[in-house]
Parts: sequence; structure tokens; C-alpha cells
Amino acid sequence: MNVFVGGPWDPVKAKERKEEMIKLGKILGERGHDLTFGPGSGIVRYVLQGYKSVDEKKRGKVQFFVPHVSEMIRVGEEMKDFADEVIETEEDYLQRTVTMCHNADAFVSIMGASGTLFEAIAMMFLKKPVAILKDVGTIGKVGQMIEGIQGYAHWATSVEDLVDYVEDAQERLKEHVFEQEWYNV
Repeated sequence: MNVFVGGPWDPVKAKERKEEMIKLGKILGERGHDLTFGPGSGIVRYVLQGYKSVDEKKRGKVQFFVPHVSEMIRVGEEMKDFADEVIETEEDYLQRTVTMCHNADAFVSIMGASGTLFEAIAMMFLKKPVAILKDVGTIGKVGQMIEGIQGYAHWATSVEDLVDYVEDAQERLKEHVFEQEWYNV
């Protein structure tokens, strides 16, 4: 499964949940999942630290999706040398996110703010499983307050729960999405 990992690209913010991010990377690596990221030095650094601690033969591959270089310069984002594959989209951040969502099978996030919330909502529109660590970061707090989002995302209580949820996507989607009455209209 290709898992889109969302969260803060700012290393200062990401450091708040460093240990959980490392643990997430290790679990995803041990279970052989591929990873989709935007480049950055925040969550990417820590998730990949855990991911790359797993034997290379066991884990999947890491894909970075980069927007047009002018976009990265504009926001001060840098690409670190962590990826197995770099996909240069030549798009702005908005379109790059949509491309990443189409590529991924599921989305997980430990924390994040408006960009992470956008990524999660884009995945929900594509009817792909979304798991967000409950009560952590802006996305974990604000997302739960928005009633319409609650039926589309799983609010995980642990890092293991994030991964377990997306791995069991078919049953979880029936449980959390398709029972929404208006959904099938």
C-alpha cells in the first residue's frame, strides 16, 4: 500500500512529536508500505528515520513529489536527499497535493495545520482512507470540530491505530463513510 504521510514540514513543529513520527515510520517500514511525501525537513525527517531503520529488503520505496521550483523558493521549502524516487510535478502546491492524493492509497497524519487538513480532505474526496492522530496539532483538534469531516476520517488514538486503520480500509470505509445517508445520493 502507498501511504501519503502528512504533517508539518517545519522541523521545529515536528520535533514536538518526534518519537511518534519515528515510530510511525518504523511500523510503515516493517509492514512493507511505500511512502508518499512532499519534501521537507519536518515530519519527513523523523518518519524516514524510523522507516530507514528497517531492513531495506523489507520496506517499500519513498516517493517525493515536488512542486515547481519557484513554489519551493517562494515558501522556503528545501528538498533533502531521502527519497528513492523524486517526481517533479512542475505544479503549484495545490495541484501537487492533488497529484499526491491520486498516487496514494491512504493518508495518515500525526499532526499538521491547514496544509495537512487540505491533504486529508482531498483524500476524503477521492474516497480513500484517512487516519489522523486525535487531539494532536491543528488538524487533530479542528478536524474533529467540523461535523462533516468526522464521518470521513478515523481519529486514531495511537500510532499503531493510524496504520491498522488504513490497512483495514475496506471494512473501515463501510463503517465510517458509506453509512453516511447523504453520501449515496
